[in-house]
Amino acid sequence: MGTGKSTLFRRYIKSLSINSAFQCNKILPALIQFKEISDNPVVKIKEKIDELNNIFPIDHNIKKYIFIDGLDEIQENSIFLNSLSEI
Repeated sequence: MGTGKSTLFRRYIKSLSINSAFQCNKILPALIQFKEISDNPVVKIKEKIDELNNIFPIDHNIKKYIFIDGLDEIQENSIFLNSLSEI
């Protein structure tokens, strides 16, 4: 049985999306499950960045954060983390 990390993570991300929080912090969050991008993480993350840029075109006042859930469930996350330098 899990400890609720993913639920807590989703609640935090949702709290960033609430209009008052967004207006204050200017953070546009996106949540990705690692298992959904594990076959080609760099490409999938770039696609998510493009998707966020389509919602809010390049605007230096809005920070776009991509949160990846499930990294703790994979054996070799160091390979994944090293591949992020390509983005």
